[in-house]
Amino acid sequence: MGALAPLAHAANPSRGVDHLYGQPIFSESVRLDALTSDAKTGFFLRLCRYPTANTTRAWAHVFTPEAIYSFNDHFLPCAPDKTELGSDHVVYRLPDSAGPELAIRLERDGSREAPAECRAKARFLAREGDRAPHGLGEIPVTIDARLQPRRHFAGMRQDRTAIQGDVETEMTIGGVSVPLASFGQFHEQPRTNPRWVSSFTYASLWGEELSLTASMTPQGTRGFVFRDDRAVNISDLLISEPASERRLRLELEDGDVLEGRCERRHEYFIPMFDWLWRGTKVTVRLAGSPLWGSINDWKFEEQPYRL
Repeated sequence: MGALAPLAHAANPSRGVDHLYGQPIFSESVRLDALTSDAKTGFFLRLCRYPTANTTRAWAHVFTPEAIYSFNDHFLPCAPDKTELGSDHVVYRLPDSAGPELAIRLERDGSREAPAECRAKARFLAREGDRAPHGLGEIPVTIDARLQPRRHFAGMRQDRTAIQGDVETEMTIGGVSVPLASFGQFHEQPRTNPRWVSSFTYASLWGEELSLTASMTPQGTRGFVFRDDRAVNISDLLISEPASERRLRLELEDGDVLEGRCERRHEYFIPMFDWLWRGTKVTVRLAGSPLWGSINDWKFEEQPYRL
């Protein structure tokens, strides 16, 4: 892990997120990711803005059947203005001072609870591999994506919304076009409580008949399942420890129980403070329904895996 320790960029005055660990400071997290049903091709874009600390954390990853292209940087500048979340047109972006070779922009048209469209546009230099030190790599990547909402949910956490739908993407890697028509999720979450303090396992899994978003921590489970065009809260999530195959068990508030297994297609890592965040792209068979998406683990040594 020592080789991945972040270094501040001379061109950007941000001190990075490390010195913010455990502090109750306002932040805004926004993300758009999309993935094909075989969990082999897709992308993941995320910005976390700290307007009062002149710091932005950016993650941008592209997945193909043959490789992963990784970019992350926790030392990027941030404009001082908070995002007007109640607006019907919201834009999250890196400021121009992030540099000419880096641009990430995510936006929403319509209300948070029922947007008309969500979009993402990015340009960055990635490194090939399942992990990268903070900063630009050498492989040019572009992403231009549009999500048409199909399912909406608000309330997994205070002020957090999750929008799932069909995603059309124009993507290039090293100048080569990678067409992508897939399913994906857009989410927004502002908060003042410190991020990344407690361990967690996060699952965002999608399918035609069934989808879910859930988070398991030592304090309990939050989440929901979409089924028959309605959302049902998850009362408990049980999952086995990180491996190429994992077992899942969901207990729902309506008394139903869903069980299944997932298979890992991609695994990647991002340095955060003194730990590594572990992300995976997976296919899942849950209660007979095929799903695909992400299962991510943070401080997994502290997680109460119960299967």
